[in-house]
Amino acid sequence: MIVADSSFIIEGLLKDRLLLDGYTSICSPYYALYEVLNTVWKHQVLLRQIKDSTAILSIFFDLIKGGGIRFINLEEKTIRSAYNLAVKTRTPFYDATFIALARELGLELRTFDKAQAKIFAESQ
Repeated sequence: MIVADSSFIIEGLLKDRLLLDGYTSICSPYYALYEVLNTVWKHQVLLRQIKDSTAILSIFFDLIKGGGIRFINLEEKTIRSAYNLAVKTRTPFYDATFIALARELGLELRTFDKAQAKIFAESQ
């Protein structure tokens, strides 16, 4: 089990499906669901890199239904921890939530955001 940010999930959906297959479960804050869907929309509507997103959305929702991806509502403790980390490291709050969740659950954080990965590594 890992915590993954939106960039990792998107990379797995759009470019390298094997990224999402190597774990029993991927956890992410609930709002990442909307970030992922918005990015798929962006690639289809604005960037025109996807002609039809039906297959991508089916894979995504099948992963959610099967428990391969779990979106978690963060508790106050995690939100406060993320906020404090964001202030301390001058990183956006929403990036800090992935780090705080991974730390709280004692899991690895998977991300393609180098700054976020560095903060996570330094907070271990």
